[in-house]
Amino acid sequence: MRKYNALMSFYFHIPFPEQLPDEVWAEKMRQIEWLSTKGMLGVKVEKQAIQTTRVAQATQGGNK
Repeated sequence: MRKYNALMSFYFHIPFPEQLPDEVWAEKMRQIEWLSTKGMLGVKVEKQAIQTTRVAQATQGGNK
């Protein structure tokens, strides 16, 4: 999840993404995933990391 926070800070210019509401954070995460799969970020987000993040969110009630 730290990787997503770092990507949000760098690409979306969000200074403290961990302070975003859970719904907004999850949407930004999905945007990063989409941009990554389209090759627009220059970095790849592995599918395993995506699945792990989603499972962690579900088990923690969306808490980052």
